[in-house]
Amino acid sequence: MNDDVIDIVTPGEWFDLVFGRCTAGWISLFSIEKNTGQRHVDWAPVTERAILADAAESRAATCDVWYGVATRAERLDDGKRGGSADCLELPGLFADLDVAGPNHKCNDALPKTIGEAKELLADFPVAPTAIVYSGGGIQPYWLFDEPVPAEEARRVLVRWAYTWGQLAAKRDLHIDNVFDLARVLRVPGTWNRKCER
Repeated sequence: MNDDVIDIVTPGEWFDLVFGRCTAGWISLFSIEKNTGQRHVDWAPVTERAILADAAESRAATCDVWYGVATRAERLDDGKRGGSADCLELPGLFADLDVAGPNHKCNDALPKTIGEAKELLADFPVAPTAIVYSGGGIQPYWLFDEPVPAEEARRVLVRWAYTWGQLAAKRDLHIDNVFDLARVLRVPGTWNRKCER
């Protein structure tokens, strides 16, 4: 597998990479306080993503922090982060390859190490644009040259989920079905606080 993936160290760099080709819509940030369980949803227009990067860095001090991979058509109120019907565009494809450990329930069917997860990743013939180390595995991304409209992205994600299900099955491994348009994933530069328990 190609190890020449992009080295991202801050939320700002990450949001620029992922959303830099998007010109419309909103980005959502979702976080949960480790000690209290309080939930937060922060928003920024995609063209003002530095606002959300600052929020991610601030929330990371006490929270697990995720972001909506697809942009949303509009900002939502009352702590809502948006479902599939609220999505506008998808900037790329992604997977979530968990590794066996205390934070996962079905350890027997998971790769035992990051190295084994990368072996599964290498079964797909195109190297990812970037890999995020989530604290419980890896989250590879294949970013598009241009964002894909939500309607088309829904169809692509169905085929993408099937592809990863087949690749995992060939190795007798389990992969979570996280291939929905409204998916939230870990923000690089933040900490997986489940690992602190």
